[in-house]
Amino acid sequence: DEKGNRVPWSEIVRLPRHARMTFERKVRGRLPQMPWWTLDVVARVDELLRPEWAAIEFGSGMSTRWLAERVSTLLSIEHDPEWFERIRPTLPPNVRYELRTYDGFPSLRGVADASVDFVVVDGLRRSDCVAEALPKLRHGGYLYLDNSDKDARSGDMRRAEQLVVEAAAARGGELTYYTGFTIAMINAHQGLLARL
Repeated sequence: DEKGNRVPWSEIVRLPRHARMTFERKVRGRLPQMPWWTLDVVARVDELLRPEWAAIEFGSGMSTRWLAERVSTLLSIEHDPEWFERIRPTLPPNVRYELRTYDGFPSLRGVADASVDFVVVDGLRRSDCVAEALPKLRHGGYLYLDNSDKDARSGDMRRAEQLVVEAAAARGGELTYYTGFTIAMINAHQGLLARL
């Protein structure tokens, strides 16, 4: 990944599966109907999610419907109007899907503190999204910071990661980093799953 972490052997063994999904996406235009995280993160989050949970997702996509099928309510926030129009017709009624401008993207005004069980931070302004999400997470809730290896030395992602690390320390939480191939892309990336 961009931090220099090596992809584990378990991911190398899955390379044919990743190649097949990438071929389907690039050649046939078929998008995998699962989050474009690593397979290990998808499996772990699938184990964690509960049907009574409330979730928030910054940055929509193939993860949106997948998450909505596993939780009670999902607030999904998107900034790209074309992507928004592509994803919107695929969503079930338990999704509140919002198209936002750059300035309003991270806002969680109106969401009660300690009322959310799971948050995905992807897309724009990740450090601002993390800062907005942390008070909304219930004790023991989870936050997934996708692409946590980006901007390896400085930048918004480093600030976002630092906020998650500090929150885990303050709350007695746990951090788990996952390095692997992105689903349907065969590029290595890292994600950070935090129990807070």
